[in-house]
Amino acid sequence: GSGSGGSGGGGGGGGQPSSLDFAKTFDPSAKVWRPGDPGENLGKGNQELNVYDLFEEEPLPESSAPSLDYQMASTYDMLKATVAPQVAQMREMLRNHEAKEKEREWKRGLADGELDDTRLVEAACGDQNVFRRRIDSNNPALLASKPKRLLIACDLSPSMAVYDRIDDRLRRLQEAIVFVFESFAGFTQKYEYMITGYSAAGFDYVFVPWAKPPHSPGQRLAVLERMASHARGAPSGDGTLSATEWAVKEVCKREGDEYFVFLISDAELERHCISPMEWNKLLMADAKVNAFAIIISMSTSETRAFLDGIDAGHGFACEQRDELAGIFKRVFSQTLTKQKQ
Repeated sequence: GSGSGGSGGGGGGGGQPSSLDFAKTFDPSAKVWRPGDPGENLGKGNQELNVYDLFEEEPLPESSAPSLDYQMASTYDMLKATVAPQVAQMREMLRNHEAKEKEREWKRGLADGELDDTRLVEAACGDQNVFRRRIDSNNPALLASKPKRLLIACDLSPSMAVYDRIDDRLRRLQEAIVFVFESFAGFTQKYEYMITGYSAAGFDYVFVPWAKPPHSPGQRLAVLERMASHARGAPSGDGTLSATEWAVKEVCKREGDEYFVFLISDAELERHCISPMEWNKLLMADAKVNAFAIIISMSTSETRAFLDGIDAGHGFACEQRDELAGIFKRVFSQTLTKQKQ
């Protein structure tokens, strides 16, 4: 279908909202994308953006534009510093998991080879099968291992930009994206991710394509700038439901070791008559996909009431300034490195 947005993930029509009260009243003209809508194809920006690859070019100059916020190297450094503790912990966890995977490349219980230091007691008791040998690294079975696939879909509706003045919700989202950039750098063979955005303008805008992460601070800052621009320019409405259905299907389009989907919303859902049960059904639609809802909101009570409708362990509330990156780390630590049964 034809895309509804501009190249690079820019939002379609509509100006920047001028009132902080807009999100509390229902707008009958607001577009709410739902699976099965007759015009659902018009909400697809993915096909259009697939031909635009930000990262095939040479790294962008660190000061290629006069904008202080998005072209100063110090801006990215500031965002990076905010999530530095979580990044350090996440990278240590990924390194430990990688070491455990390498450990599983040993073939144990052999009658000859290198003495297995995990079977010293058996050796002392006279057991002959206490040796190990490395499995050949050219073993096709090892080479065929697939990466874990993560799709992170971000709410870029206008409320993200408007309420950012009050509770830094857009800034918190940007910090979480920086956490992803920094945490998975150097681990692309084991983990590949895609970052998308959704709003009333469309529900599958691609800001970071599969397995093509931005490498330089300038490129990463450019992604954050495009996402913020979309939120400032998107029309009133919501794309949560269609984005969820699309993401759960999209993450499985290529074979992976495991599949993860993270839907980040600012919880202006009841305003658009979206129920928790409706959202939960789409999140849980495919048993092989680990799907999670992460809600950023000013109202703790309303958020928690909404999350009660999401399957246990699959819904999180982001209430504190630095909590979003921490939620990502917590989910990854509980699920990404879990041992397969």
